[in-house]
Amino acid sequence: MTTVCLRNANRVAALGFLALVATLVSPAFAQGIPGQLARNIVLDQPSPLAKNSILLERLLSPRQRERQLSAMAVKGEVPSPYPLDLSAERFSIYVPKQEPPAGYGLLVFIPPWEDARLPMGWSQVLERNGIIFATADRSGNDDSIFGRRIPLALTAAHALAQRYPVDPNRTFIGGFSGGSRVAFRAAIAFPDVFAGVLLDSGSDPVGSSYIPLPSPQLMSLLQSRTRFVFVTGENDEMNLSKDAEARISLSAWCVDAARAIIRPRTGHEIVNGNGLAEAIGALGRPYPSDAAQHRRCLSQLDARLRQARMDAAVLKGQPPSPRVQDQLDRLDREYGALLNGEIAQAPSWPD
Repeated sequence: MTTVCLRNANRVAALGFLALVATLVSPAFAQGIPGQLARNIVLDQPSPLAKNSILLERLLSPRQRERQLSAMAVKGEVPSPYPLDLSAERFSIYVPKQEPPAGYGLLVFIPPWEDARLPMGWSQVLERNGIIFATADRSGNDDSIFGRRIPLALTAAHALAQRYPVDPNRTFIGGFSGGSRVAFRAAIAFPDVFAGVLLDSGSDPVGSSYIPLPSPQLMSLLQSRTRFVFVTGENDEMNLSKDAEARISLSAWCVDAARAIIRPRTGHEIVNGNGLAEAIGALGRPYPSDAAQHRRCLSQLDARLRQARMDAAVLKGQPPSPRVQDQLDRLDREYGALLNGEIAQAPSWPD
């Protein structure tokens, strides 16, 4: 009798071990072990927002997109629907042991390095706050922003929201250094996905050729929903200066939900557990705002946009010349997709 029980127990243990191995190496995503970092995870559900057509629309300004598509047409290049082969991609995912009553938070992290790791001291903070963490291999500074880094982040956000009860209002993107700059770009382009962004030692001004402004509908989400938290070491002078420029540029477009956290006695280094806890707390709290001042800002912005549309119409009615093109390019850099088709008639990317 005892021998039979032991054999059954061993069989159950062996099956459990095989199930664990299958979880970690399965070509389709599986749950993993709550409270532990699961590596080499394959996410087999592509995000509908990670299509090349949408990436091109959201990450480029209208005239940038027009030139890109025209150049491809001249070369006879046929666009593919998606930039990624998900079967070849690997993610690391941490799921807290306890599911929060209102659903998990989610932090999709874009690193400057190549391997998908969980920074030291972060797991305890993620556990306390009920936040799932996801990051991808081969998503570092040497990888393509359009072809890999942002599509991988969108894939993680979509797939995990399909498999776990994730709170959309606690779905965040973040990064460190060069990864922080890409996370900022993703947050501006996809405010319908990410409710907040953790910017650790890296940012850029919005309303530029690098970070063009989104469509009016997405801009409204940025102004009303997205929360920005800048975390930078007090000795990281270059990025402190860039953060100030980025916050000023957000404010100029009536996006004032930004908070700066300066970490004492640190330089250009990734935030530790205590700093992460402070940043997550800031992402989760509503920002005090002056409603009357915000309305004034929106009214002034509307007036600027009306003038820009009239300027674009006048320019497009003139014979083509280098001066006209330069002026249209200037409007394109400053206003991006806020002007929609007023500054370019970009051909569509077939799905």
